[in-house]
Amino acid sequence: MIKHRRFIHYKHPFDFKWNVSHNEQLLDFSEGRALYSFLNEIYLGHVPDYKFNSDNVKKASQFVLKNIRKEEIQILAKKLEIKGLIKSKRNEPLSKLTQDVFKRFEKPSKDIILRYLLVKNENALAIQIPVWSDKEPVVGHIDLLLFNTDNKQTIIAELVKGDLLIKYLPVLIKYMELLIERIPTIKNLSGVLFNRYTAIFINYSSVGDIINFLNIK
Repeated sequence: MIKHRRFIHYKHPFDFKWNVSHNEQLLDFSEGRALYSFLNEIYLGHVPDYKFNSDNVKKASQFVLKNIRKEEIQILAKKLEIKGLIKSKRNEPLSKLTQDVFKRFEKPSKDIILRYLLVKNENALAIQIPVWSDKEPVVGHIDLLLFNTDNKQTIIAELVKGDLLIKYLPVLIKYMELLIERIPTIKNLSGVLFNRYTAIFINYSSVGDIINFLNIK
C-alpha cells in the first residue's frame, strides 16, 4: 500500500508517497524504527510549511556545482574515485529500472520514474520527502529514500537529468546533512546520484573529505 500526502511548497505541489508495504522489516532495527517514525510524521503533515514557502530559504537543489566545464567535471570524477571518495557503477539496479521506464515512455517525467522505482525497488521507502534545517535556512525534497535491510543502510537517491552527475554531488551532500539533522540516530548513511546509465555512490563518512576536496561550504 502506498500512502500519499500533497504539500504545496515553493507554490508548487510535491507529492510525498510512502510505500508502507516495503516497511515490514524496518521495525526490527533501531535505525529502521527511526526512519519509520520520521516518514509517519511527514505523512501526518508535521512539516514546517512556512519554511518551504519563505523567500529567505535556499533550496538544497541550488547547491549544484556552477561555472565548471564538462572536461573539468570529468577530471574531478576521476580524482574523487582514485581517492576512494566516490564509487561509480554502470547498470546499477536503480539505473536499470530507470531504463525500463524509458522503454515504456518516450520522455517520462521525473515523477513517473520515481513512482516506478518506489514500487519496483524492494528497498524503496518513499519519494519526494521534505527535509529542512533548524540551524540554517535550507530546505529540500529528497527524490527517493531507501533502506537496505541486509546491511541496515539508509540510502538517499537523487535522480539526475543528463550525464554530469558530479555537478550534483554538493546537492546530495546537503540532503544527507538535512536528513541526519532530522534523524540524528542514523549511523549508516549513503547517497547515490543516478541516471538511466550509471550511478555514483558516496558514504556519509566521506562527506567531510569530499567537501574539502571540492572546496565547498
